[in-house]
Amino acid sequence: MSATWIQQLLAFAESRGRTPWQAPNGIGIDFVDGYDACWFLLNEVTSTIPLSEEPNDIEPLIREFLDLETRRQQALTIIRQALIDQHIATRREKSGDWSIQFKGGSYSSISVGARLTWLLRQNPSMEKVIASFLEGTCIRKLYAARMKRYLELKTADADLPWQDDTAVEYKSNLASVLGWMGVCKLIKKIGDTDGDETQLTDVMAMAREAKPKGRVAEMLLAMNELIPDVEASLEITTGNIDLQFDDGFDSFEIDLRSRKVVELIKQEGPREAASALVDDYRLFNSQRSRLLNVFKLAAQKMSWKWESGHQHWYFGASLREVAIPFGEELTKALKSSSGDAAGAIKVLLTPGAAFTQACLELISQETLDAPTISSTPLLPYIVQAPKLVSLTPDVVSKMDAFHQRSLSDHLASDRGLYCYLDRLRYEPRTDTWAKAEDWLLSASRGLTGEYVPHAALLVLLDNDDAR
Repeated sequence: MSATWIQQLLAFAESRGRTPWQAPNGIGIDFVDGYDACWFLLNEVTSTIPLSEEPNDIEPLIREFLDLETRRQQALTIIRQALIDQHIATRREKSGDWSIQFKGGSYSSISVGARLTWLLRQNPSMEKVIASFLEGTCIRKLYAARMKRYLELKTADADLPWQDDTAVEYKSNLASVLGWMGVCKLIKKIGDTDGDETQLTDVMAMAREAKPKGRVAEMLLAMNELIPDVEASLEITTGNIDLQFDDGFDSFEIDLRSRKVVELIKQEGPREAASALVDDYRLFNSQRSRLLNVFKLAAQKMSWKWESGHQHWYFGASLREVAIPFGEELTKALKSSSGDAAGAIKVLLTPGAAFTQACLELISQETLDAPTISSTPLLPYIVQAPKLVSLTPDVVSKMDAFHQRSLSDHLASDRGLYCYLDRLRYEPRTDTWAKAEDWLLSASRGLTGEYVPHAALLVLLDNDDAR
């Protein structure tokens, strides 16, 4: 029995020393640069090389793959040389996301993964591919003479060395936030002087103005005594304070103007209010850490893999079967369940699913082991196309009847009548979806009211109707 086209591609990948990516309807093979894969997927729009039917011969696919790989190599050489010549240092990650550092010390990033492959597939001209790729990035465009030189390159020069950030890390706590609140208050006071400079010369008066005072300041100072090492920040636009969670993915927001905080200070006093808010922070902080550990432990228990994404954690055997937000959405789920981790699991995950049950079993345990799982790339979950209905005479008849009813309802409405004025919707010289008698019937309905729509008048005039 001869090998299938997928088996033949697997053998080709292994002969090249590449680890293939297997999918239910095809296969992916990494390009030699390692920053993207070429996908051969049957009847799938995301396939790198489109396949509408099973190929009898894989040689054309291999030739197309090798040609695309060669062009990717050339494009990457040009991009690397352009970065070097513009004095931009690069940190190249296997994910295809390259961090770039400019001479002045600022940072940005570019992606040389799937988007670059797509551009190469869309355009045979390397000049246009590079121009499209650089558009919208911080890299200057390449003019004709320089591009001509780059096209002749075989290899790029060595990447420029990355300059380590030597700045001292500064961690802001609640005491720092109080200082900034005082500065903002002082700036507002200065702005209210209306140019009277005599009010700005007393340094001690300015210091007294900036010094934290009041019941809110007393509460924040008491909180800083309880959690002095927690990183805090001030939202200038809202005046809210954010306390960073230990996991670093979200923060505990305190709205100093909210009714809850105002009533808490009024009823309990600043120090008791501080204790209550710190208790809330500690509860959510510990429950978030516990939940994040439970998700990883559940994956280990099911022999699943874990991938850390930009806003979600993904879990699955080989595909992204479960996606869990680890930032603000996780905190919201905890708040909706009053800080109960089991309740948050029920909010975030599908009830009754095996992964959900594994998480609920683990969260009920008093102590948990430290997870040992590490982030591993997972394939995107491929939604299988639904089975299409056969267009039998009966089905076609029902579709025609549905179309006629929908069209009649549309023409009977004011929105339908005004389509007559929109030449993008109805062009009398070419469109046949509505006939003259349909428009006249629609216009006649508009003649009975107190005000006649101008679309109805135009229909009558165009059809020489004397009404």
